[in-house]
Amino acid sequence: MPAVAAKPVVRRRRGLRWIVALVVILLVVAGLVYWLNVAASASTNAVATLTVFLPTTSVAHNGGDYATAVSGAIVQPGDGVKTDAKGRASIQLPDGTLTRLASNTEFTLTSAHFAKDGNLHDASILQKLGRTFTNVQHLVGGATFKVSGQSATATVRGTKFEVYIKADGTMLVKLFEGQMDFDGKNHVHLVAPQQATADAAGNETTRSGRSSPRPTRRARAPPPARSRTTSDLRFTTERHNSSPTASPVAGSSKPHWAIREAS
Repeated sequence: MPAVAAKPVVRRRRGLRWIVALVVILLVVAGLVYWLNVAASASTNAVATLTVFLPTTSVAHNGGDYATAVSGAIVQPGDGVKTDAKGRASIQLPDGTLTRLASNTEFTLTSAHFAKDGNLHDASILQKLGRTFTNVQHLVGGATFKVSGQSATATVRGTKFEVYIKADGTMLVKLFEGQMDFDGKNHVHLVAPQQATADAAGNETTRSGRSSPRPTRRARAPPPARSRTTSDLRFTTERHNSSPTASPVAGSSKPHWAIREAS
């Protein structure tokens, strides 16, 4: 009897093993599908197009030497862009995101990827020196645009902002629209029109910008008009010719006199 009673227990254990194995297989398949979707959605590199407003602008491809570039040049992830003392330029990603370079500015486009639906998935810039202004199109999902300096990083999603990197490594960011995360030694969340500064060690200070435009001055009302009388008029004898020996006006036997209102 004891031997006969033990058989159902063995069958139950075998059934439990099959259930566990099936669950493990389903989890593996689901994880693989998710990984493939993520990889497919962010595996396409995005390239930017250079526009030169004032020479000279140079591009270094994939860590190589800088060479003078012209409008229409392609800037890929890993490429560096810099302007000289008179140079002005910009790079634009296919979604319309635009970064302008002032003179004496240098940065590297460290990454740029497109999602499967054609929207920008992520982009990042390592700014070494100078001033940039970036207009980021509205990013969807978890997409981000980052600009990093020596000791801090600005992260935005659909906004307009300026980054200025000084020679000593100080990083100044000015936010004109939207919101920004500014991370040095600490995390700072900015809302337009705030600005923040991080020194070379990553120490941050935040300052609020002007939240509203200055009030406009009201125009002064003109003085009330007063009625004029004959006493407001004075008669002056003015000759059209300043010479004391001027001759009378042609066609008249008398000099020409003028009447002028009193001021």
